[in-house]
Amino acid sequence: MEVKNLDKLAKVVTDNIFEKLDFKTDFKISDKSCLILVPNIGLGFKEYLNFIIKNYPNNDLYLGSSEEFSKTYHIENNRNLKFINFDIKNSEFINILDAVETIIILGLKINQLKALSETDDLDDINHIILESLMSNKSINIMINTNGLMFNKIANIVYEIRNIGINVTNIQQSNVSALNDIDLITESYVLNLRENGLKSLIMSRKQLITPLAKDKLREFKIGIEYNEEAK
Repeated sequence: MEVKNLDKLAKVVTDNIFEKLDFKTDFKISDKSCLILVPNIGLGFKEYLNFIIKNYPNNDLYLGSSEEFSKTYHIENNRNLKFINFDIKNSEFINILDAVETIIILGLKINQLKALSETDDLDDINHIILESLMSNKSINIMINTNGLMFNKIANIVYEIRNIGINVTNIQQSNVSALNDIDLITESYVLNLRENGLKSLIMSRKQLITPLAKDKLREFKIGIEYNEEAK
């Protein structure tokens, strides 16, 4: 084969590969979009969804799961969600995964949580989580458990949070109201994070240390001021 034909051959091969993958370089979605991944069929999906809609207002919500899950929960009739088949060979799923900045994972099994805490990415879902984390995406794992069970897995949750993944137990309040604290310190913010809280309500008379402000930004914990203080 003559050298002058190599570039042409390479282009033909590349075009064929992209065509088979249905590759779309111009794929775009809204800036405020979340991809919700449900790798396992479990209980409490409606509770999760209500929590997400409340805490991620005005976001386009994409749901990545199986066809079986979609039929079980009649996702096609839900105006709040756009269903995407959860399959790493599905080009539409990969495009959305690449485009969104926020990924929410629901219903991980305890053995999947444990593997994730050890950065074991053998499971597809853990591979997606860790790869997305390394791409600086916001990752939030949501669980729905009582205090006794949460205490059993507290060490696992601690290790997962230590690698930069948010873990939220939707049975716990995600808002902390401050009444008797005059100065909000870094240690207080760390405690908020350990409890999976995403917002605090305070008076404008209360002070926040510079380190605490840095941690609030780092952990993406919002601040709301009570009406009496305005």
